[in-house]
Amino acid sequence: MNTPLSFQCSACGKCCNSAPTMTSGGFLTLPLVPVLAVLASRSDRCRERRLQYVTRQRELIERKVAEAMVRKREADRPVTRELRGYTAACERLAAALSRPLAGAPPAGRPARKPTWA
Repeated sequence: MNTPLSFQCSACGKCCNSAPTMTSGGFLTLPLVPVLAVLASRSDRCRERRLQYVTRQRELIERKVAEAMVRKREADRPVTRELRGYTAACERLAAALSRPLAGAPPAGRPARKPTWA
């Protein structure tokens, strides 16, 4: 299935669309933005909901980075760097989601699910 939305890696190593990696504490970091792009391609309604989600995430991240800046703790730097990379990826996705999808089902009508023989 070809989707009108795509997300390309710039290989900068600073954003959330890199390969999954293990971080300290044993947590697996997965790139969320490409998943959101695929979900958004299902219909106009899905696109609108993903755009709302991305907008809220950006607002939350901006608040958390501002709080970290006030604290001025060295330990916050890696986290704020990762959050800024995620924000940049979200901004690119939001720009793509702001455009209506070509060939997507109208809002209120779900996309046709694939059938498996």
